[in-house]
Amino acid sequence: SRLREAGAHVPVVVMSAFMDESAADQAERAGALDVLAKPVDLERLFGHLETFSRTNRLVLIVEDNVSLAENVAEALRVEGLASEVAPDGLGALSRRLLPQVALIDLRLPDLNGVEVARRLLARDPTIKILFVTAHAEELRAEVERAQRELKNVRPDTACLLKPFSVPDLVRRI
Repeated sequence: SRLREAGAHVPVVVMSAFMDESAADQAERAGALDVLAKPVDLERLFGHLETFSRTNRLVLIVEDNVSLAENVAEALRVEGLASEVAPDGLGALSRRLLPQVALIDLRLPDLNGVEVARRLLARDPTIKILFVTAHAEELRAEVERAQRELKNVRPDTACLLKPFSVPDLVRRI
């Protein structure tokens, strides 16, 4: 968290020979992309290095309505954007991606969409967050409550109301 407070916008992977579940959870909440216990799984580490070097624009779609998520992913592919779909918050966070944009449903089966956004922003403060919801007032209240952690997320511009148009989504991305 000190790196983020100092303005560092680099991906962080924590490696330690002394790592318990509590410390790993604390590191992830502070913004670590992953926590690797020694001896380090080299395949996993090299996977992260590949992710860090990726230059294409990746959109993470976090939506429990799988058919909607797949339709949005296909529409983004047609527009030349790569995407990954996760049906819930924990699934999105466990993928250890560094997307440039995250499209997040407010109401997910496991985590609140604002909590997912907070954790993604802790990993990469430059990520653009777009919420998708049919509950605009609830979203506005949630974002206002979490404003300190969601500094760059404004409820008036970061919200797409369901149903939304693909051209509007692409324009915002």
